[in-house]
Amino acid sequence: LPTLRVPLTSGKTNVYAVGDVIDWAEQKQLAKIPGHVSVVVPNILAATRNQQPPKVYKGGMEGILLPAGPNRGIGYLPLLWGIILGDWFSAMIKSKALFVSMAQKTTRYA
Repeated sequence: LPTLRVPLTSGKTNVYAVGDVIDWAEQKQLAKIPGHVSVVVPNILAATRNQQPPKVYKGGMEGILLPAGPNRGIGYLPLLWGIILGDWFSAMIKSKALFVSMAQKTTRYA
């Protein structure tokens, strides 16, 4: 559902999904997790108070960065006519650390 709650099955109404298991027409990417969590956490908290879920998931921007070693890669953003990003951008954003520091910060696991 747009609240990221799993549709009613077996009488369970308190099951939510995040990450690759959501049934949503989008690419499955680690970068989408913060958007999922920002919807699911307030909705779970509201459910514990017998309130309606306050958040709905609207999806995130699609795009891809494919690293090829520490200094090379390519990316694509479907903005305007479609933007292709080359080595410099890919290396600056993803190739050097593969978003490891972002994941550690997001999960508070270092």
